Amino acid sequence: MTIQQRIILFFILITALLLSVIALMWYRLTLQQELTQAQKNRYESYRLAVQLKNTADELTQMARTYTHTGDPRYLEYYRHILAIREGKEIRPKGYDILFWDKISPEMDFISPKTGTKISFQALLKRYDISSQERTALHEAKKYADKLTQLERQAFHLMDLASLNDSLSSANHLTAQQLLYGAQYRRDKAKMMQKLSNYFNLLDRRSSFKVQAIAHRTRQIDFAIFTLILLMLFLAIFSWFHSRRKIVHPLRELIDWTQKLKKGSFEFEGTIHGEDEIGQLARSFTHMADTIHQSLNDLNVKAHTDRLTGLPNRMALEIEMQRLHLAVKYYGIHCNLVLLDLDYFKAINDRHGHNIGDRVLVHFAHLLQKRIEAPQFAGRWGGEEFVILTKEMSLAQTKRLIESLLQDVERDTFPGGIHVTFSAGISPIQADDEIETVLRRADAALYRAKRLGRNRVETQEQDAS
Repeated sequence: MTIQQRIILFFILITALLLSVIALMWYRLTLQQELTQAQKNRYESYRLAVQLKNTADELTQMARTYTHTGDPRYLEYYRHILAIREGKEIRPKGYDILFWDKISPEMDFISPKTGTKISFQALLKRYDISSQERTALHEAKKYADKLTQLERQAFHLMDLASLNDSLSSANHLTAQQLLYGAQYRRDKAKMMQKLSNYFNLLDRRSSFKVQAIAHRTRQIDFAIFTLILLMLFLAIFSWFHSRRKIVHPLRELIDWTQKLKKGSFEFEGTIHGEDEIGQLARSFTHMADTIHQSLNDLNVKAHTDRLTGLPNRMALEIEMQRLHLAVKYYGIHCNLVLLDLDYFKAINDRHGHNIGDRVLVHFAHLLQKRIEAPQFAGRWGGEEFVILTKEMSLAQTKRLIESLLQDVERDTFPGGIHVTFSAGISPIQADDEIETVLRRADAALYRAKRLGRNRVETQEQDAS
């Protein structure tokens, strides 16, 4: 999987988890609002029943007071209370809070001009209550209406008493008996029993709903907590994964560039995979291998003679320095042989430079066959060649070159040309300079040419 794909996957997972958390939090807020609404509905439903009970008590209070005092204002209060309950008069502001207890006989009740007329039945429809609860309230209302009928009968007796003085005392007593009698108390007790039943049903239903909402809220809280833990785990995993798959490989690539800058082409690491960094690492190592190979090729070309393929003068000078150190520090016997093809200018003049070049190449092949490691042979320039011998005495070196002389003399060169060479040998000594060794070998070569060519001469020290 590529880094881009991993980033996209991480973004998708984080986004999905975040959206899930947001959705769950939104749902939890909805549940909280639902719980608030349920509690509000429970309160309003409870207050509706209390209002029915309080209205019944207030009607009883006003009716009984009227039968005792005969004061028409209590009858007027009674009629207002009943009219408000039935939705025939406007409900005063703050009516549900100790309204009639604050009205004294010295105060006239004035019905408000603005407001809402709403009956108990209409109020009942406003709230979300169960059918059983609605039935209980209807039955309580039915007994409240029965109380109202008894109270109206008592009022009728009071009206008759006001018309006939002879019936006044008896009617007053009968009216009071109606409002204090067994039937009145039974109807009121049944109303209270229905209200009590309603309260029990309301408490049971609302408690169950609150518990259900609380249970769902706990489940949502657990889900949110789990998702947050997953997001945290994903973030920690992504951090470690990015360090292992991105940061560390990038640091390793930086180390590689530092090594490459210092000229090292050995890259050992743990960068694998098919992602972008893996592809970059493979491209980098391929580039480094290409550069290394190019440098090697350049190095070979820089130290190789283009015509013969032998080591060139630069390579020979480096090898001379190396052998000089071996002589100086380890006491190894090393020698320098300077070769020159005899009459090579005449070959070029007579046969042309093309044949001359072919003669040089052919001679170089002979050197490569006869001179094996640890010996070293190369072209010094023109028709001159150098052989460096290691761990060989001067006499052994001379026998090697004489054997080479015989091979060259017996060989057939391009164009059927007979070729020979002359050679001068000088040992490499610890206290010598390379220029001194070359000068001695050149002096030995000059003597070989002076003595007739096609021969080997040695020069152990400078001529006096």
